[in-house]
Formats: sequence, C-alpha cells, structure tokens
Amino acid sequence: MPSPDKLMKVLIILNGIISIFVCSTFFAGRLKKQLQPVLNATQKIKERDLDFEVPRSGITEFNDILLSISDMKSELKHSLEQQWRMEQAKKEQMSALAHDIKTPLTVVRGNAELLRDSKMTDGQQEYNRYILKNADRMEQYLNMLIGLTKAESGYTVHLQKIQTQKFMKDLLEQANGLAAARKLQIDAVQHNLPAEFTADCNLLGRAIMNVVSNAMDYTPDRGTV
Repeated sequence: MPSPDKLMKVLIILNGIISIFVCSTFFAGRLKKQLQPVLNATQKIKERDLDFEVPRSGITEFNDILLSISDMKSELKHSLEQQWRMEQAKKEQMSALAHDIKTPLTVVRGNAELLRDSKMTDGQQEYNRYILKNADRMEQYLNMLIGLTKAESGYTVHLQKIQTQKFMKDLLEQANGLAAARKLQIDAVQHNLPAEFTADCNLLGRAIMNVVSNAMDYTPDRGTV
C-alpha cells in the first residue's frame, strides 16, 4: 500500500479531474442548450425558410448574435421579395413582347406566301423559301420564349435522336439565308460525322447558328465563312 500522504495526493488529483469533467459536461450541456436558437435560426436560413421568429437565449452574447441574425433575415427576405417582383415583371414584359412580335411575323409570312404563288425567278423563289422557313423558326423560338416566361423551373432540355444529314442540311439552309443578304459564301466541310446523335435539336441549332452569325458579323461583304 502507498503511504497515506501519497494516497491523499492521488485522491485529491483524481477528485480534481472528476470535478473538472463533471463541471465541463454540465456547462457544455447548458451552453449547447443556449446555443440551440442560434443553430436553429441559421438552419432555417440555410433551408430558405425566412418566415420564422428568431427566439431568445439566456446568454447576453448569444442574444446579440440572434438579434443580428433577425436583422439579416428581415433584410434578406425584403431583398428576395423585391428581386422576385422584378423578375415577375420582366417575365410579363417578355411574354407581352413575344406576343407583339407575332403580329408583324404573321404579316411577313402572309406576304411571303403570296409571293410564293406569284411568278418569280429561281433565285427569288429560293430567297422566298428562306423567308418562310425562318418565319416558322422565329415563331417556334417565340413560343419557346413564351413558355419560358410561364415556367417556374426554366427551360427543360429535350433530348432526342437526330439524323445528322438532315440537321446539317437545315443548318446550311439557315446559314445560306443569312449569307445571301450580304453576298457571303458558306464553306461547309464535313468529316466523319455519325449517322445520328442525341441532343436537344433546338438548343444545339441555336448555339451553332449564334456562332455562324457572329462569324458573319466580322466577315467583309462578299467574303467567305
């Protein structure tokens, strides 16, 4: 057995360690309980739920944090509501504009259809065909735009099997229609293309034609794209 003095010292040290552990556990539990309102408030904001009342804590410092969170929540909610109203107004204006564009587009198509039945040269018939085909494409884009203004989640990608040669033929017809106005030449070369592929035909066509259109903007008249 150790001497009484050594045993007393060991007991005192063990008692101190146990007391510190018990006190730490007790105060950690109380601190966590007082911290819970802060954690709940931050979790609500993370979940984009801004319709909640910020509770109070029993610790002054935590109350200061909760007060700041409450102010931040109010400002964030006000900002998001203002942004939502602006986006809603923008959607309504875009939808109205898309509807308005349909009227002159109908006039263009109607007159082009009348011209198609009249006597024209081969070149004029080709140009008129460009007008009719692109009028149909414009109406398709307008309908997509109107659909986007009404949708909550934006545009959904519609994947489908696309016949490569038909897709390329449509692209070249669009490109030639754009090039004809400025007497530009289209130099199109195809290498090792598959017979078909999967994509969103409308989105891919728009993307490629945007590149072609930009190229034409920087090509001098009677040049080659």
